[in-house]
Amino acid sequence: VARKLPCLNLESGWDVDDAYIIGQYVSEGWKQGNRIFISGDDPDLQNLLKEIFNRKKIKFYESKRRKHAYFEIHDKKYKELLSQFGSNALNKNMPAWILSSNKRFLRMLYLGFVMGDGYFDESENSSRLYGWCTSSKILAEQLFFISYLIDEPVTIYKSLKHGGFGKNPIWRAEYVPTSSRLKEKKKDVAKISVKKMEDS
Repeated sequence: VARKLPCLNLESGWDVDDAYIIGQYVSEGWKQGNRIFISGDDPDLQNLLKEIFNRKKIKFYESKRRKHAYFEIHDKKYKELLSQFGSNALNKNMPAWILSSNKRFLRMLYLGFVMGDGYFDESENSSRLYGWCTSSKILAEQLFFISYLIDEPVTIYKSLKHGGFGKNPIWRAEYVPTSSRLKEKKKDVAKISVKKMEDS
């Protein structure tokens, strides 16, 4: 008898606001002991998170400083939820069942991540729409897979000489909608799905 996988989706009580919070935590958050934080210096992103917290009546604390500002989550339900996604940049990951979410949820989670650890390329001569990076290998692989699920397959590569903090490699990704490899990537998604299942 096939076992039903737990599914984080609209029917389970989580919504797209929750997906955005998860994306922001995966990109900008960390766990210290039993405490959960989400950082960010962008005032617009801070205001958006506060709006979501208030709308969903999530208990939180907002730091008084403007530079290196952060939120601490006090709500037990959301602390338990976010604790499942790792505690720092090197060990961030998605629980296996996250991939059973619907596309709308995944798209918002992905957007929340890109808004934190990514960028949107507004260069006039660039065909790249956006990119992102992470220090977690497993998270890079999972985000790569999610990019397929939301029909925005990225190109991803490993960067060793990145000039960033520490000596750990960084995985960088970019999405180019006009790439000639786009159709080829979409054809390969079934093969990737099977491989991921076999490796799990």
